[in-house]
Amino acid sequence: MKLEETPAFQREADKMDAVSHETTKEQFRETLVQQWKPLLQCVGLVLIFNVTDYMALSYLPSYLSATLKFNETHGLFIVLVVMVLMMPLTLFAGRLSDAVGQPVMLAGCIGLLVLSIPALSLIRMGTIPSIFAGMMILGALLSTFMGVMPSSLPALFPTKIRYGALAIGFNVSVSLFGGTTPLVTAWLVDGPAT
Repeated sequence: MKLEETPAFQREADKMDAVSHETTKEQFRETLVQQWKPLLQCVGLVLIFNVTDYMALSYLPSYLSATLKFNETHGLFIVLVVMVLMMPLTLFAGRLSDAVGQPVMLAGCIGLLVLSIPALSLIRMGTIPSIFAGMMILGALLSTFMGVMPSSLPALFPTKIRYGALAIGFNVSVSLFGGTTPLVTAWLVDGPAT
């Protein structure tokens, strides 16, 4: 509550106070027309993050106990250990992103594309080491998003429309794909229904 706004935001707020002739409807239209590419990027990144987050931290514990008949306590303990190990990985991803920029999140996207099936195959093996390895792969890749997204998503948009544009992109993604996240996750883990 006591943090000050960034200088860029404060300059924009001062400008808006001086010249507030633009209506909300015009600003919304301007955002959609001029910022469609960053909006699509935001929707896509939030989709990738939500599917991975839901799969690794919510669905897989249930999958372990219900489908693989793995001890529920052991499954939750593995998830807990992975989450604890994700904390320093998330900090490392954020610091690395500060040093090198967006390639950290791009590496996470490519990593998910290339390593998701091997990670899920390890989990399906059903042994404690293989489940831990598969979950750790997903957790490490998820950390690239968690460490970078809080700064990367707002940076997609100009300061003047940042708050509204980010809200639109984030909420459109969650609204359109949030309900399908469990279905996509189940398909990825279990395979297509026969």
